[in-house]
Formats: sequence, structure tokens, C-alpha cells
Amino acid sequence: MTSFKKSVIIGIVFFGIILLTALTVFYISLGECEVGFFACDNGTICLPQKLVCDFKPDCKDKTDEVPRLCGNLYGSNVVTSNDLKIGINRYVYLKKIYNFTDKSYMDTCAYKIKKIPKNCKCLRVQLISCKNISTIPKFPSHIEMIDLSDNHIALDSYNRFGIYRNLSYLDLRNNKIHHLPSQVFYKANNLAKLFLQNNRITDLPSGFSKHLIALRWLFLNNNHLGDFALRKFKHLQNLQMLNLSINCITLSKNMTFPKLPHLYELFLDGNKIKVLRDNHFKNLINLNLISLRNNQITFINSSVFNSLQFLIEIRLSGNPLINIEQNTFKHLQKLNALYLDYTNVLIDDALLSTINVSFLSLKGIAKEKIEFNAIERVQKLEHIVYKKFSYCSRTSKIKKCYPKTDGISSTSDLLDNVALRYAVWFMACISCIGNISVLWNRFHDENKSVSLVLRNLAISDIMMGFYLIGIGFTDARFRNVYHKNSGTWLQSIECIALGILAVTSSEVSILILTFMSIERFLLISDPFGHHKMDTKIIITSLIVIWMLGTMIAIIPAIMFQSTKFYGVYSSGTCFPLFIEEIYSTAWIYSIVFLGINLILLILIATLYTILLFSIYRTRRATSLNYFDCEVAIRFFFIVLTDISCWAPIILMKLFVLYDIEISGDVYSYLCIFVLPLNATTNPILYTYSTPKYRDKIFSIFKKQRKIDVNSNQIITADDSQTKVSLLLSNSKNSSKWKLFKK
Repeated sequence: MTSFKKSVIIGIVFFGIILLTALTVFYISLGECEVGFFACDNGTICLPQKLVCDFKPDCKDKTDEVPRLCGNLYGSNVVTSNDLKIGINRYVYLKKIYNFTDKSYMDTCAYKIKKIPKNCKCLRVQLISCKNISTIPKFPSHIEMIDLSDNHIALDSYNRFGIYRNLSYLDLRNNKIHHLPSQVFYKANNLAKLFLQNNRITDLPSGFSKHLIALRWLFLNNNHLGDFALRKFKHLQNLQMLNLSINCITLSKNMTFPKLPHLYELFLDGNKIKVLRDNHFKNLINLNLISLRNNQITFINSSVFNSLQFLIEIRLSGNPLINIEQNTFKHLQKLNALYLDYTNVLIDDALLSTINVSFLSLKGIAKEKIEFNAIERVQKLEHIVYKKFSYCSRTSKIKKCYPKTDGISSTSDLLDNVALRYAVWFMACISCIGNISVLWNRFHDENKSVSLVLRNLAISDIMMGFYLIGIGFTDARFRNVYHKNSGTWLQSIECIALGILAVTSSEVSILILTFMSIERFLLISDPFGHHKMDTKIIITSLIVIWMLGTMIAIIPAIMFQSTKFYGVYSSGTCFPLFIEEIYSTAWIYSIVFLGINLILLILIATLYTILLFSIYRTRRATSLNYFDCEVAIRFFFIVLTDISCWAPIILMKLFVLYDIEISGDVYSYLCIFVLPLNATTNPILYTYSTPKYRDKIFSIFKKQRKIDVNSNQIITADDSQTKVSLLLSNSKNSSKWKLFKK
């Protein structure tokens, strides 16, 4: 078997094993669903992320609409309990009167409506639904529930729902309603639920609420309402829920809600409110929930909530708030949940000292804006939601923290996925065993200079193995109790030391590979050895490389380490990738050292490409054997490995700049499998694929070693350098240079 074929076989088999292992680890480390999907119903359903928190449960266990996390929890139980109570009483009453079964209650019109309008059908007891209509049909006078949603209806003065004296439910959402006729709800005294959302209503008629004395739910969201006289709601004395979200309301200075003693929930999301004044809500004394998300609020009067003694939940997410005065929530003794997501509020002791909630949502707030020690002093706090999982380690005393994982760690384990636990030990063993064997074998090499370089490369790669072992031991040490120790671990000397070890290993390794590329390039470009590096130059270069690699690792640890920001090594695995911590101190530092690696990677690829091109030109000019192709194959695998190690990590950084979401599974895969790739493959590429060690490998499978000697070339047992030999050609052309390995 020729040397070329041996190189090809070893390369293909080796990278085949790496690829198969990588795909296996990545597949096993994935969650129950593919990237971009949400697992529910014990992993039996994979739901697209866009359907999560869309106010509609798509899973049987309803985990896609967890109220606290999605921010759609009612502020009190009054609304839901009353509605449920009314529904149950109604069901029992109808069942007793008409003697229907549970199935017939849902499937048929138990009231036996004789005439159903065209394009309409009866869904259940007293509920008629009509589709594909543009005018309102005539219903039986005793009808109780009408669903006219998703049609092309435009109300006019002839439409009067008051003629249906028993009407309690009216759904007019998703139509083309521009205005409401003044008499449209005349004598609709029993109407309890009115849905007018997703229309084009610009104003409410005077006397709008005069006859809606029984109304409990009113939905006017997603219309074109501007500022209007809020006194038009004054007759809605039984109103429990009012939704005015996604309109053009500004709540001007003189706008005040009338007395609505039973209003428990008020939604004003997605309007154009800039300032909250103390007069706006002073009459809503029984309000339990107020939602003001995604407005333009920059200022909140400190006394705006003072009269709302029963307020349980406040949502201020998505506003350009910079500061909230200390006493804003002081008088809210029953306040239980506070949403401050995606604001610029400083979460400090001044704000939290007067707040005692059990739920606090801080998604979208950078860690520089959060005083984590102050959060831990909130005594009643049990649930907290952050932008990143890594923040949870700062408040390890909080029982439930979200998100629950970053793809690597969870609140219970440093390495959350079982596949990752095995992968970290597998990569550690391969790295240590391979590089220790290189150290042992290279001590007996005749070429001391090359042996010195490769031994230093092996030492740097062994350090990566030690780093992985440290992570593996820490994972075992904190199994099932990581949330109690995460804060201590991230600030510990051990974590910083492991991070420094890993960064030093990766930087020294790639610097040595770059040095070897330059040395080979100079050697081949000058076959007479005028630029050959002697031992002294090599030793000096190695000392500089180790100093530079160590400085890159240690200096940031000294400069940026602090109690507040935790420094650049404050990730669970202690390696400063920080792919998604965009523009943070640690992220900027990782950009620097990844930028250095990118430059070195481009340099290595460029040098080897030039060498391959030189070999190609020489082969075209001379009648060479396969040996020059062997050089090309080995160069290809060297460049491929370097690119496979660093290119994915660098690409992830670029993706984040363009707001491309990075899955936690991909992040964990990069940290545990891709990052140590060079450390595990360098022994193969630079030692065990050379003729000397390659023949030893093949001799294991062959009892008798065969040595082929070619009279036109000289091959020694070491492939530590690429030399140039002058061959005589019998062709008519002048003598050509021929490259081969010695």
C-alpha cells in the first residue's frame, strides 16, 4: 500500500469517526423537540415557538400558556371564578329543564331552535354562529348567545341587539365595523360579554353604556380609538374586565376613569401613553390587575397607584422607563406580581426596598442594570424571570428561576444533558491520552527542533483535557444541587483557573499551529535553507507564544473581574464564549480573542493554500509519484480541522449581531465538543499520520512490516519537516524542483 493511500485511508476513517461522533452527540444532546420548537405533553407534542404564549392553549397540559411566564394571568380570581360559577349554574339549570346528556349539551341545540338563519349553525345550547355574511340575520327572539366573528359586517342604525332580551353573549370581533350606532345596544340589559376587538372603531357613541348595565366583559382592543371621554363607561357598574389594548390612547392630563366598583382588570397595552398621572385610575379602587405594556411611558407619578389598595399585578413591560421613584409601589400591600421586562429601569435596593412580591419579571434587562443582592432581600419572592439563564446563579436563593437552562446548565445540574456529561469525559480522555502519548514518543525523535515544537503543542492540548476533567468533576460535585452553589462556583478561584487554563490552551495551540505553518512555508519557499529556523529561534518563539497565550487568558481575569459583573469567566463552563451576551464586557473580550483566532486561522489557511498551489504547479511541471498528493491530503486535513474548530464559534458571534437566535443545544455542542476539537486531533495530524508513526499503526494489523524503497526518492522515518529535493528530469525541459516528505 502506497503512502498516499495510507494517508487517505487514515484521514477518511479518522474524520469519519469524528463526524459520526459529533452528529451522535449533537443528536442526543438535543431536547425533546427540534431547535425552534417547544415540547409539551411529556414530549409527545412539539409546538412552534410562535404558538407559545399566544393566549391560546395548544397543548393538553397547557404548558405553552403558563400564565405567570406569558403575562396573561388575571389579576384576581374574581373574574374567572364568577364566570365559572355562572357557567356551572346555567349548565345545571338547562340540564334539569331539558333533560339533555353531557354530550348533547356540547353537540346539539338542546333548546330546539326551530329556525336557524342561513350560513349559521347552532354550536351548543343557545349559541348560534354565523360565517360568510355581510349583514346581520334575524335570530329567534329568545336567543342568548350570538357569534358573528370573522365576517364582513358593518353596523348601521338599523342594527339593534336590544330586541333579543335574553342576549348575554355577543361576539363581533374581526369585522369591518367603523362606528357603533348610538342605539345599537338599546335595551340590551342582559348582555354580559361583548367582544368588539379587531375592528376599525374610532370612537364610542354618547350613551354607549347606558343600557349595558349587566356587562361584565368588554373587549375593544385592536381598534383605532384615540382619547375619548372615559365617562362613557360610567354606567358599566358591573364591568369586571375592560380591554383597550392596541389603540391610540394617550391618557391625556384630564382623562380619568369613572367609578367602576367591580372593575378588576384593565388592559391598556400597545397604546401611546407617555405619562401616568395620579388622577387616571383613582376611581378604580377595586382594580386587581393593570397592564400597560408596550406604551411610551417615560414617567410615572409616585402616587398614581396609591388609591389602588387591592392591586395584585402590574405590567409595565416594553416601556422606555429609566427610573421609578422609590415610593411608587409602597402602599400596595397586596401587590404580588410585577413585570418590568424590556425597560431601562435600574433594579436596585431603592426600588425593591418597598416591594414585596412573589413574582418578578426582568426579561430584557441587562445584568449591569440589576443589583442581584437587592433581589435576594425581597423576602416573599419565589419566581423570577431573567433575560439569560446565567443570571439565575446571582440569585440562587430564589426557588424558581427562568429560563431554566442555557443548553448546558440548569438549575439542578452544571451539565444538564446526560449526553454532555459523557461527551465531556470522552473528549477529555481522548485529548489527554493522545497528547501524553505524543510527549512520550517525541522524546526519542532525532530531529530535536521539530520534536520540541510538537511537545509544546501536546502540552497545550493536554491543558484542554485537564480543563474538561475539571468541568466533569464539578458537574458530579454539584449534581442536583447546582442552583444552591452556582453563584459561589462562578466567582470561585477554581472556575477562574479552569477558564484561564482553557483559554491558554486554545490560544497557545493555535499560535503554535500558526508558527508551524510559517516554518513550513519558509522551508518550502526557500529549498536551500537560507530561512531555516535554528533551535535558538524556535525556543525563543515558543517562549513568546506561551507568554502571549497566558497574557490573553490572565489579563482580562484581572481587569474585568468584579463582584457585580462576575468577570469574563462567569459562565457555567468557565469558558468566555458569551455568544449571546452581546456588547457586555465579557462578550467584547471574547470578540477580541476570537478576532485574533480568526486572523490566525486565515493566515494558516492562506499559507497552506499557497503551499498546495506550489505543489500543484510542481506536479504539473514534473513526472511526480503520489507522494506530493500525500502532502496535499495532509495539508487539507490540517486546515479542515482548524476551520472546524473555530469557524462555527466565530460564525455564531456574527449571527448574534444580525439578531439570529442561537439555540442552547448549539451553544452546549460548541463548548463541549467543537472547542476541544483541535486538542483531540492534533496528535493524529502532526504525529500519528506521519510515515514513521503511521507505519507503526499499520504494523499492528500486519505482522510483517514492508518497506518500499523508491530509487528516485529518499524517505526517512520522520515527517517533521517538508524539504525540497532537486530531481533530475529526462525530459527536454530544464530541471524542475520536486517536493516530497522527508
